[in-house]
Amino acid sequence: MKIAVIGSGPLAIEAAAEFLHEGADVRVIGQGDLGTKIKFLAENFGELPIESTDYTRARTRERLNLNNSPTDFKSLWEDYYSPLIDELRGHVYGRKVLRVQKRFLHQTEEIKDHSRLYDLFRVTYGLNPSGMVDEQLKENPELAEKLEGNILDSLKSQVESFEDFDLVFDTRGPFQNPLPLGSGENFALNERALKEMGSFLYGFDALRDLEAVKEHKKVTIVGDGALSALTFLSLFDWLQSGDKVLNIVTDKERTFESFFNSNNLSPLQEKVRTLISDEMNSWRESCQQTEKEILKWRELPQYERVKVPQPEFPEPRLRLFEGYSVSSCDKLIDQQEIFMTMEIPPWRNPDDEKRDLVTLGQDCIIGQKGFAGLSQDFASGEMLRAKEPGYFPISHGEQRLPKDGFEALEKAREDIFRFFSRA
Repeated sequence: MKIAVIGSGPLAIEAAAEFLHEGADVRVIGQGDLGTKIKFLAENFGELPIESTDYTRARTRERLNLNNSPTDFKSLWEDYYSPLIDELRGHVYGRKVLRVQKRFLHQTEEIKDHSRLYDLFRVTYGLNPSGMVDEQLKENPELAEKLEGNILDSLKSQVESFEDFDLVFDTRGPFQNPLPLGSGENFALNERALKEMGSFLYGFDALRDLEAVKEHKKVTIVGDGALSALTFLSLFDWLQSGDKVLNIVTDKERTFESFFNSNNLSPLQEKVRTLISDEMNSWRESCQQTEKEILKWRELPQYERVKVPQPEFPEPRLRLFEGYSVSSCDKLIDQQEIFMTMEIPPWRNPDDEKRDLVTLGQDCIIGQKGFAGLSQDFASGEMLRAKEPGYFPISHGEQRLPKDGFEALEKAREDIFRFFSRA
């Protein structure tokens, strides 16, 4: 029994370890290291408590001989996922999967005296040989002189390869296609062109590139969900150091509204509320202190006041823009900043304040507005997107927790052992 597990998250790890333990020939195919999101949470929010059943399966805990279930992200990574990933070493292939299809069968075609499982699944993935070509040119510089430019270019372009499998688990999860900044899940004006120039990050790329983000002085987060909140938490220490500004933009009535309405992230919710409150209180105290200094300055004699500039109120480091939609992005030739224009419609402006249009300048924009559905081109034909025997789309569900896929994994296990025997 040869199985392809497509993905690199918790459900991919669970499915691959499950059937590797049962004696199957398993390939885990996906981009990036396994479990990077759980590892990120463990390294940055390791002490935060979790509900073990949200992230772990009883069957797997028993197999790992875990006497105590993980209680926080740190123990979840160290005691549960890290050992599972160790089991999978040698079975992980870093590839970008382009599509999954049957080798020969049409959508409605049947095979006499056989089920459709008789025909294998073909998993096609992209290979980018540019790194190998560059290494060869370094070792043999004379090759560059012998090969024409168009030949070199063709050698560096992506090529397709494939492998055939009995079964396929699609566990890519909900974090594949980050939404752009504009309203209606579309791009804002000029966003598509400007993002190719850098200074835009979307989804988990922002968390992977945090060190690069922290090199900037002015950063804007657009979005109000859990990933937006995690980005805020990850940047809070940066915000406290030096002359930094963090803008948070949401089209909801309050910042992080979607995040605060979720029912499975209470420890993180409390931490976010506390940090925002502390930061705002700190700014207000600074303003009150400045107000006292201004009153003292005004009491000085005229000849003294001309020698000492009037104290200025501090600008807030954390700036919340609530009810706004991003309408356009711009970059001037002679400036490094990205300018983002936002608008607020009258129905999101209950106080009838005159604040129709705002333009922000920043060094980096982080789009955390959520994620679109999975690409429909990935699984070729409606048969794979429906109920093709042997193709198992394992979903994280609405709450986007691993537990939402555990039931589907158990059902897949039952189905598989009706057709295949254990090794």
